[in-house]
Amino acid sequence: MSGFESLSHWMSPFYLGRDENTAKDSLSNIMLHHSQWFITQSRRYIRTN
Repeated sequence: MSGFESLSHWMSPFYLGRDENTAKDSLSNIMLHHSQWFITQSRRYIRTN
């Protein structure tokens, strides 16, 4: 959990805004989006092979 905290703290001024709560929400949204993309990609890969 500390790694996630430091990641959100490091990314917040660059990508996610300066508010810490907003940064955590945005980071969780980004991770959710990427996980959904990965799931769809893996399903497509399984379907084609």
